[in-house]
Parts: sequence; C-alpha cells; structure tokens
Amino acid sequence: MLCTALDTMQAIGAEDYVLEIGNSEFFRSACSAVALSEEESSQLAQLIDRKSLVELQEYLQTLKIDAGAVSFFAQLPMLGGREEVLDRAEEVSFNDALKEEVKTLRNLYRDLKALGYEKHISFDFGKVPHLDYYTGIIFEGYVGNVGASVLSGGRYDSLLNKFGRDLPACGFSVKLDCFDRYPAEGRTKDHEDLLS
Repeated sequence: MLCTALDTMQAIGAEDYVLEIGNSEFFRSACSAVALSEEESSQLAQLIDRKSLVELQEYLQTLKIDAGAVSFFAQLPMLGGREEVLDRAEEVSFNDALKEEVKTLRNLYRDLKALGYEKHISFDFGKVPHLDYYTGIIFEGYVGNVGASVLSGGRYDSLLNKFGRDLPACGFSVKLDCFDRYPAEGRTKDHEDLLS
C-alpha cells in the first residue's frame, strides 16, 4: 500500500515528493502505559498535532505522570525526519512496547529502502490520528510547491467491523483538489492524466 502511495505521487511527474509515515499505536501505547483518560489523551493529541510546544509543556505539568513520560510527550512534536529519527524515537521510548513500535517502522524503512524508495521516505512520530479508526501505520504524501498533503491513509483494522465485517484493512485517498495548486509549469502529461 505504501509503494502504491509512493507510485501515485511519482505519477504526477514531480521529483520532490515524500511520504511521511507515523504510527498511531506509538501515541496510544504511551497514553495507555501512563493510564491517561480518553479526555486527557485527546487534549494531548491536539496539542502534539498542532505542535503547540508551550501549551503542551504547560498541560503536561497538570498530568499525574512521571518525568520520563513528560519528556516523551514533550518531544513527540519534534520527532520527525529521515532515518536518523528512528534512533531518537527509540531513545525517548520509556517501555518495551514503544520500542517495538519503533522497530516496526525501522523494518518498514529497510524494506522500502530495498525497493528504491529511500529518498522519498520520512517519519513523524508526532503524527497522531485525526480519526479514531486508525490502528497502526498512518501516512501523508507531500509534493513540492503544494502547501498541503496530496494523499493520506493508513491501517484501520477495526473500521469494517462497524459495517458487519471484522476484517483488517489498509488504504489511502488522493486529494485531487491539492493537485490544482501544483504549478502549471511543473505539470507533465502523467500529471494531467491523473487529474482527468
């Protein structure tokens, strides 16, 4: 699925595209480990997602969690980048479950690198799901000169159960309206075919 997302961005003809990958379980697992309520987790997710560092630090001081967990959550908005961020994420992980989530992304990166996608991959551990149904890998695709993600998706293993089928699932959607912002001089025939 990630390869298909990467190939979709390549189809618009730009060389400067990147797939930013996160893991919703990284945040959820940390919240569960320190017994945060649903309301506390939701507030924390919003602050991390907005990268409101001052507000985040103030809110963390109101929670009854230890210093290691405070440090972990405070660093999440800044845990983004290329392969080297995986080492930083492992260092701030305060239990084995979090380290396993990092290992999952490390293995995924190794596979994508072997397929030749290395220069188009980045990670964002501060990527928290906007929708509750995501259950693992989440990702967004970006193309140079477009100010928003052009596609987004992830794993949502519990969503289909709401419709009577308990099946694992993974997918993404392409935001075609974002491609309208791609400069005309940078468009190729592949790009125009994708829009039509």
